[in-house]
Amino acid sequence: MKKDSSFNKEHVLSLIDSIDRMVAARQRDREALVASLDEIEKTLHQCDQRINKIKNA
Repeated sequence: MKKDSSFNKEHVLSLIDSIDRMVAARQRDREALVASLDEIEKTLHQCDQRINKIKNA
């Protein structure tokens, strides 16, 4: 019995589409994480400056 190749093709295309969406979402998550880490780094730098200002006062 021959399998329906159109079903397989549609299934594969659907899987590829799902993978593409997951990769895009992961990229957005990565970009958001990097932005958050940059913000934390900036805040820590400001805290270090304030601490040094207090120490040197």
